[in-house]
Amino acid sequence: MTEVATGRDITLSWDVLVTPGIPAVTSDLAPGTNQLMWSPMSSTLISGKRDAVLVDTFITVKQADILMDWVAASGKNLTTIYVTHGHGDHFFGIGALLDRFPDARAVATPDVVKLMRQQASPDVLANFWKPAVSSSNPGSPRDRRRTQAKCDRSRRVRLGRRGSRPY
Repeated sequence: MTEVATGRDITLSWDVLVTPGIPAVTSDLAPGTNQLMWSPMSSTLISGKRDAVLVDTFITVKQADILMDWVAASGKNLTTIYVTHGHGDHFFGIGALLDRFPDARAVATPDVVKLMRQQASPDVLANFWKPAVSSSNPGSPRDRRRTQAKCDRSRRVRLGRRGSRPY
Protein backbone atom coordinates (compact mmCIF):
# COMPACT_ATOMS: atom_id res chain seq x y z
CA MET A 1 0.00 0.00 0.00
CA THR A 2 1.33 3.41 -0.94
CA GLU A 3 0.26 6.62 0.80
CA VAL A 4 0.50 10.25 -0.20
CA ALA A 5 -0.54 13.33 1.77
CA THR A 6 -2.59 15.97 0.01
CA GLY A 7 -2.43 19.66 0.84
CA ARG A 8 -5.47 19.42 3.11
CA ASP A 9 -4.35 16.85 5.68
CA ILE A 10 -6.10 14.14 3.70
CA THR A 11 -4.12 10.98 3.13
CA LEU A 12 -4.81 8.94 0.03
CA SER A 13 -3.57 5.40 -0.32
CA TRP A 14 -3.44 3.11 -3.28
CA ASP A 15 -2.83 -0.56 -3.73
CA VAL A 16 -2.62 -2.59 -6.92
CA LEU A 17 -3.81 -6.16 -7.45
CA VAL A 18 -2.24 -7.89 -10.44
CA THR A 19 -3.58 -11.15 -11.84
CA PRO A 20 -1.35 -13.66 -13.56
CA GLY A 21 -1.83 -14.10 -17.29
CA ILE A 22 -4.54 -16.52 -18.34
CA PRO A 23 -4.50 -18.83 -21.36
CA ALA A 24 -6.11 -17.45 -24.50
CA VAL A 25 -7.61 -19.73 -27.12
CA THR A 26 -6.51 -19.09 -30.69
CA SER A 27 -5.66 -21.10 -33.78
CA ASP A 28 -3.28 -18.34 -34.91
CA LEU A 29 -0.15 -19.15 -32.90
CA ALA A 30 3.31 -17.98 -33.92
CA PRO A 31 5.66 -20.76 -35.03
CA GLY A 32 7.15 -22.56 -32.03
CA THR A 33 4.47 -21.22 -29.66
CA ASN A 34 2.32 -23.74 -27.81
CA GLN A 35 0.05 -21.38 -25.87
CA LEU A 36 -0.95 -17.73 -26.14
CA MET A 37 -1.41 -15.96 -22.80
CA TRP A 38 -3.33 -12.81 -21.92
CA SER A 39 -1.15 -10.22 -20.31
CA PRO A 40 -1.44 -9.92 -16.54
CA MET A 41 -4.21 -7.49 -15.60
CA SER A 42 -4.33 -4.98 -12.76
CA SER A 43 -6.91 -3.16 -10.68
CA THR A 44 -6.05 -0.23 -8.43
CA LEU A 45 -7.83 0.62 -5.18
CA ILE A 46 -7.50 4.29 -4.25
CA SER A 47 -8.73 5.05 -0.76
CA GLY A 48 -9.07 7.72 1.86
CA LYS A 49 -9.91 7.25 5.52
CA ARG A 50 -13.25 5.50 4.88
CA ASP A 51 -14.06 5.29 1.17
CA ALA A 52 -12.42 3.81 -1.91
CA VAL A 53 -12.50 3.96 -5.69
CA LEU A 54 -11.60 0.89 -7.76
CA VAL A 55 -9.97 1.45 -11.14
CA ASP A 56 -10.87 -1.34 -13.62
CA THR A 57 -12.02 -4.90 -12.99
CA PHE A 58 -10.98 -8.25 -14.43
CA ILE A 59 -12.28 -10.62 -17.08
CA THR A 60 -13.13 -14.00 -15.54
CA VAL A 61 -15.47 -15.06 -12.76
CA LYS A 62 -12.53 -16.48 -10.78
CA GLN A 63 -10.62 -13.19 -11.10
CA ALA A 64 -13.72 -11.19 -10.13
CA ASP A 65 -14.14 -13.32 -7.00
CA ILE A 66 -10.52 -12.67 -6.00
CA LEU A 67 -10.95 -8.96 -6.68
CA MET A 68 -14.13 -8.73 -4.59
CA ASP A 69 -12.45 -10.44 -1.63
CA TRP A 70 -9.41 -8.14 -1.99
CA VAL A 71 -11.61 -5.02 -1.97
CA ALA A 72 -13.63 -6.31 0.99
CA ALA A 73 -10.44 -7.10 2.92
CA SER A 74 -9.39 -3.45 2.60
CA GLY A 75 -12.18 -2.54 5.03
CA LYS A 76 -13.03 0.50 2.89
CA ASN A 77 -16.44 1.52 1.61
CA LEU A 78 -16.33 1.03 -2.17
CA THR A 79 -18.13 4.03 -3.65
CA THR A 80 -17.04 3.96 -7.28
CA ILE A 81 -15.69 1.66 -9.97
CA TYR A 82 -13.97 3.68 -12.68
CA VAL A 83 -13.49 1.98 -16.06
CA THR A 84 -10.47 3.35 -17.92
CA HIS A 85 -11.43 2.00 -21.32
CA GLY A 86 -14.06 -0.18 -22.89
CA HIS A 87 -12.32 -3.49 -23.57
CA GLY A 88 -14.01 -6.37 -21.76
CA ASP A 89 -10.91 -7.25 -19.78
CA HIS A 90 -11.34 -3.94 -17.93
CA PHE A 91 -15.04 -4.19 -17.05
CA PHE A 92 -16.54 -7.69 -17.27
CA GLY A 93 -16.15 -7.98 -13.48
CA ILE A 94 -18.44 -5.00 -12.83
CA GLY A 95 -21.56 -7.16 -12.46
CA ALA A 96 -20.13 -9.19 -9.61
CA LEU A 97 -18.67 -6.13 -7.88
CA LEU A 98 -21.93 -4.17 -8.02
CA ASP A 99 -23.77 -7.20 -6.66
CA ARG A 100 -21.33 -7.48 -3.75
CA PHE A 101 -21.05 -3.71 -3.21
CA PRO A 102 -24.56 -2.47 -4.12
CA ASP A 103 -23.95 1.13 -3.02
CA ALA A 104 -21.03 1.53 -5.44
CA ARG A 105 -21.54 2.99 -8.88
CA ALA A 106 -19.72 2.30 -12.12
CA VAL A 107 -18.48 5.34 -14.03
CA ALA A 108 -16.77 5.88 -17.37
CA THR A 109 -16.51 8.55 -20.01
CA PRO A 110 -19.17 8.55 -22.76
CA ASP A 111 -16.71 7.13 -25.32
CA VAL A 112 -15.75 4.33 -22.94
CA VAL A 113 -19.42 3.45 -22.28
CA LYS A 114 -19.99 3.30 -26.06
CA LEU A 115 -17.14 0.80 -26.48
CA MET A 116 -18.31 -1.17 -23.41
CA ARG A 117 -21.69 -1.63 -25.06
CA GLN A 118 -20.02 -2.86 -28.25
CA GLN A 119 -17.77 -5.27 -26.31
CA ALA A 120 -20.78 -6.64 -24.39
CA SER A 121 -22.93 -7.07 -27.51
CA PRO A 122 -24.11 -10.61 -28.28
CA ASP A 123 -22.01 -10.69 -31.46
CA VAL A 124 -18.71 -9.65 -29.84
CA LEU A 125 -19.26 -11.88 -26.80
CA ALA A 126 -20.06 -14.89 -28.97
CA ASN A 127 -17.42 -14.37 -31.65
CA PHE A 128 -14.50 -12.91 -29.71
CA TRP A 129 -14.67 -13.18 -25.93
CA LYS A 130 -16.23 -16.60 -25.48
CA PRO A 131 -13.90 -18.41 -27.90
CA ALA A 132 -10.82 -16.47 -26.75
CA VAL A 133 -11.27 -16.88 -23.01
CA SER A 134 -13.92 -19.21 -21.65
CA SER A 135 -12.80 -22.42 -23.34
CA SER A 136 -9.48 -22.40 -21.49
CA ASN A 137 -10.51 -21.06 -18.11
CA PRO A 138 -12.74 -22.27 -15.30
CA GLY A 139 -13.97 -18.68 -15.08
CA SER A 140 -15.54 -16.92 -18.04
CA PRO A 141 -17.01 -13.52 -18.83
CA ARG A 142 -20.25 -12.92 -16.96
CA ASP A 143 -23.31 -13.83 -18.98
CA ARG A 144 -24.36 -11.42 -21.72
CA ARG A 145 -27.56 -10.09 -20.13
CA ARG A 146 -25.85 -9.31 -16.84
CA THR A 147 -22.87 -7.66 -18.52
CA GLN A 148 -25.10 -5.60 -20.83
CA ALA A 149 -27.29 -4.53 -17.90
CA LYS A 150 -24.25 -3.31 -15.98
CA CYS A 151 -23.03 -1.43 -19.09
CA ASP A 152 -26.39 0.28 -19.31
CA ARG A 153 -26.16 1.22 -15.60
CA SER A 154 -22.68 2.71 -16.01
CA ARG A 155 -22.82 6.41 -15.40
CA ARG A 156 -21.25 8.55 -18.07
CA VAL A 157 -18.87 11.15 -16.76
CA ARG A 158 -16.90 13.77 -18.61
CA LEU A 159 -13.32 14.27 -17.60
CA GLY A 160 -11.45 17.50 -18.03
CA ARG A 161 -9.17 20.05 -16.48
CA ARG A 162 -10.18 23.27 -14.85
CA GLY A 163 -12.27 25.21 -17.30
CA SER A 164 -13.72 23.55 -20.35
CA ARG A 165 -10.68 22.07 -22.07
CA PRO A 166 -10.98 18.27 -22.20
CA TYR A 167 -8.04 15.94 -21.79
